[in-house]
Amino acid sequence: MNFISYVLVAAFLAAGVAYMLWKKGIVSKLNNLMSSRNYEGVIQLCTSKSTRRAIGQFNCDLYQLKATYAGRSLEEAHQLFLDVLARTPKNEDKKDLLDIYYQYYLQKGYREYCDALIPVIEEI
Repeated sequence: MNFISYVLVAAFLAAGVAYMLWKKGIVSKLNNLMSSRNYEGVIQLCTSKSTRRAIGQFNCDLYQLKATYAGRSLEEAHQLFLDVLARTPKNEDKKDLLDIYYQYYLQKGYREYCDALIPVIEEI
């Protein structure tokens, strides 16, 4: 291999490491905001396109849902849950999301939301 090949390989490796550090920084920032109970900051960060691109749509939606359930009204959080469910393309992700929030509603005693999710769960 010649010198240019080594430079290209090193540049690709450096770009890969920089990308991984960028993703790790965003996830760390989200976790710090969640642990400090700054739910509005989490929601705001999750709405940016760069965050959605870095950690993925589904992970960003999960952070946003958790922050919304913790910091806002139940009706607003449930509406966001339905919106996220509607825009989630993969059936496997939908199944995971339904499992998580069906159990959440059961634990909190929100029976009417559980009853509304049962037909959707059976459909998938």
